[in-house]
Amino acid sequence: MYPILNEALRILQKYSLCCSCLGRAFAMLGRGLTNEERGRAIKLVLTMQLHRKLLEGNVETLELIKCIARSSFEPALLLLEKYGVSVETSKCFICSNIFEKLEDFVSRVLKAVKDIEFNTLLVGCKIPTDITIKEEKIREEFSLKFSENIKREINRRVGKALCSSLNKAYDPKAPDLTILLDLGENTIELIIKPLLIYGRYRKLVRGIPQSAGRGNVTSETKSRESIEEYICRPILNVTHGKRAILHASGREDVDVRVLGRGRPFVVEVKDPLVRSIDLSLVKKKVSEYSEGKVDVEGLRIVDQRKIISRIKALSQHLNKTYRAVVEFEEIVDEKMLEVLEKKFENVLVRQRTPTRVLYRRKDKVRNKMVYSLRARSLNENTIELIIKCQGGLYVKELITGDSGRTSPSIAEILGSQPKKIELDIIDIEEPFLIT
Repeated sequence: MYPILNEALRILQKYSLCCSCLGRAFAMLGRGLTNEERGRAIKLVLTMQLHRKLLEGNVETLELIKCIARSSFEPALLLLEKYGVSVETSKCFICSNIFEKLEDFVSRVLKAVKDIEFNTLLVGCKIPTDITIKEEKIREEFSLKFSENIKREINRRVGKALCSSLNKAYDPKAPDLTILLDLGENTIELIIKPLLIYGRYRKLVRGIPQSAGRGNVTSETKSRESIEEYICRPILNVTHGKRAILHASGREDVDVRVLGRGRPFVVEVKDPLVRSIDLSLVKKKVSEYSEGKVDVEGLRIVDQRKIISRIKALSQHLNKTYRAVVEFEEIVDEKMLEVLEKKFENVLVRQRTPTRVLYRRKDKVRNKMVYSLRARSLNENTIELIIKCQGGLYVKELITGDSGRTSPSIAEILGSQPKKIELDIIDIEEPFLIT
């Protein structure tokens, strides 16, 4: 007999293996075959070869045929029956006939995913430890060089069955839906890839915080008034997700408006049941839900999860332009406005962590650029400032000086402290990271 048949027969003499587990021992040999087909072919040829020897008068081959038949291999059982020989069948030594469960798992998954919209899937599985140990024992005992592990076969078989039934594509890298089977506990877990939506928001009134607070925005309860609630709630309603998180490129104070092109953000929707959404409808619903306090622009679905960390990191580098209306305690000499503009032309500002955020930020010095400043008088003690600066600069402290913690400062140069500051962000650079 051929080496493959000899090797297979040696295995079957010692262990009862189903067709899949036998075929998997030679998985890398041949193309276009399942392991079950491969194992069945090997058993069938062995049965035929042994039957030939039996017909030639070698009755000792009956014992070898029994080794093949004990795994309930029907051609061998029928041959033994013809000769009046019975054999006690047993489950597969490696998998205990676990492959018989796969059809049921597939049926259960098909029911579980019927309300989930997805285009790609991935299957993973957890199998009982004893199966892995037994498989490795046989691999080492017979020095099997062309085998594959059982988890890979199960994942492939279930994956192919599901893709065929659902008409979906298999994606091993970034699937919309990951299906985890626990064959020991007989359970199924579905992991839905978050839906990521990029856009820019404008905050048109003062007094609204960015964050919804702990827990973000969930489908179960309404959060406090916030940018996150106003944007995420309409998105949750159309995606039927469980939770949504606003990841913004920086954050403004509660009393600061965001105008112009708006602040870049990504909304991460957890466990969305719907992925194909009308983004123009989302824009409309955000405006309606916030009663015109917040609007969004440039909405689009993005696919790279790393965009979340990148958009946050870039908040410290994207140039921003602010409009500040500042009322001072004393009359502001208009001639000093020219001095102010020259002083803040491409100047490096040294800022120690502002007093007002020391309770939540580490006390350290930050060096940030102010690229330009334009000033005009509105009345004798009120001026308007247009400030273009590097992201991460605390603009209020640039104006007040924060008791010397920020230098140079506008108050320091004008020699007067502000009584009132109204601040608007009127432009934020576009981050070159959206795909």
